[in-house]
Amino acid sequence: MYTMLSGMLTAAAEKMPEENYSFKPTPDVRSFGQLVGHLADAQYYFCGLAAGETKSPPGVEKSKTGKAELIAALKEAVAYCSKTYAGMTDSKGGEMVKLMNTDFARLAVLAANSAHDYEHYGNMATYMRIKGIVPPSSEKAAAQTRSRFAAGNLGTGATSHFAPADYSPHSPGLAESQPTLRVNRDLASLR
Repeated sequence: MYTMLSGMLTAAAEKMPEENYSFKPTPDVRSFGQLVGHLADAQYYFCGLAAGETKSPPGVEKSKTGKAELIAALKEAVAYCSKTYAGMTDSKGGEMVKLMNTDFARLAVLAANSAHDYEHYGNMATYMRIKGIVPPSSEKAAAQTRSRFAAGNLGTGATSHFAPADYSPHSPGLAESQPTLRVNRDLASLR
């Protein structure tokens, strides 16, 4: 699971154009680049704790701003963390460690890392969608939906949450009575 998740994090970081790395949907949240740096730091925090190492997060979020250096830092952090996941055993995973002043099994710390990564991948995906970019986790579904729209095959399986912002709402058979498709079309026209 971590391999798939960390692959999506890296793919999102690579797919977002550099000019959007400073993008913040609101002033009081992290920029896209800061999210990438935060995730790099978090891999060292959680996986170092789970591995029983005292490796401190390198402070990527506060020290790096360029896309290339942030992606490189994220890849290094993922490689470090992947070793921790791969080396975890049942007996070591059951050992208790302190996470935020509470005792947790080492495996629970790795689960917390995955939950944290998913949380921030959700942020990244939202930032990407705001900028009109399909996130990596939706690429296959978006491509399938575009193919169905192009072929005019909009049977009962056509659902708007997979509809890309750049599809044509005028495909044969598209009924205006499908409110969620109409909303996607209307949102696309706002860009």
